[in-house]
Amino acid sequence: MFLGVTIFFIISGLWIGTISDKYEKLTISTSGDYNQALVGPNSLCDPVFTLGLIEPPNKNAVSIWDDPSYIIINQWNPFDSWEHFKYEIGLIWENIIYTILLIESFFLIGVIILIISLWFTFRLKSEKPSKDTLIYLWITMVIYSGGFCFVRTEWRYLWFTFILLMLTSFYLIDRLYKIKTFTPNLRNILLIILICAFIIQPVYEGIKFSNSNNSAYNLSNQLKNDYGIHGNIASNIWGGNSFTISYYLNAKYYGQAKKTNNSMDLNRELNENKIDYYFVWDNESIPPLIDYREITNGKIEGLKIYSRIKKS
Repeated sequence: MFLGVTIFFIISGLWIGTISDKYEKLTISTSGDYNQALVGPNSLCDPVFTLGLIEPPNKNAVSIWDDPSYIIINQWNPFDSWEHFKYEIGLIWENIIYTILLIESFFLIGVIILIISLWFTFRLKSEKPSKDTLIYLWITMVIYSGGFCFVRTEWRYLWFTFILLMLTSFYLIDRLYKIKTFTPNLRNILLIILICAFIIQPVYEGIKFSNSNNSAYNLSNQLKNDYGIHGNIASNIWGGNSFTISYYLNAKYYGQAKKTNNSMDLNRELNENKIDYYFVWDNESIPPLIDYREITNGKIEGLKIYSRIKKS
């Protein structure tokens, strides 16, 4: 345990020292505070959708998503009031249910495996090392997954849990076989079922997303070759292809401009942020742009691009 804790602090210490130097104060993480604020009782949506254009935090960043900690967001505390505390309890319960659903989406019998491992641990008379190993796996999964349940749970947060679940499954079959619960044939059948069950989701994801960014990549090449687009980019809607295209063009993406019907307000926001190109998707109606002119002229379906007029 001492060796494990020492290695953990050495690896984590390098990261903590690096980001503490960056923020000029002791910092373990910034994403926790940001995500906790987003799930607050008075939080309507992510502030990037309402704050308007936001400059990327550093010269190498594509957008504010490279480091959203610079976004000012209202914090809350579940211990501020009884209502906040009840809200936090409800949030934890929702996240627990959602975590179970995510585990099931990755591995259809994942929860069943967890229940069987618990039963094996506390009901069957097996040698102590086997019980201890399963207990350690269980405790690790509960602590790792449970920590996210206090704030928010997402698919990518649970990858480590999925790996531990696989280890638990194979270890459980191995122990049940060694205590003569399974025959060799039954063990082999279960191993094949487990392997197939674990590869379904990765194969599905690979097929589904293998070509998901091709359209954005091809469009970015077209915009670079035909229109020479570079510099600062903004759009009428957040993210999506605008973000991906900005990445491929090595440009800066400032996000979504504030929704307005006032031409002066929109032009002022674009000019103040020195936006070179304004992307308008889905033929959305926008106020007249005084300092910008359309350069695509209907040549790209579903997209109009306005370029800032260079003043002599």
